[in-house]
Amino acid sequence: MTWQFRQCPRIVGNWLIDCIEELGRRHPFIEHQASWVLVYQGLGRIVGDEEDEERAMQLLLSSSVEDWT
Repeated sequence: MTWQFRQCPRIVGNWLIDCIEELGRRHPFIEHQASWVLVYQGLGRIVGDEEDEERAMQLLLSSSVEDWT
């Protein structure tokens, strides 16, 4: 069994990446600090397109680990 959801529409992955890129600004996906866990976990589970994976990896690697949660 896997917890990956590769059939999720690509646009959802883009929404999550956009949310992370707007770190520090108000975003409708973030109601509480704990929401960030769901954003990062969700992104890891649904991103499947090579271009989106590269965008997500560049975003994560360019940020501080402390900003991941």
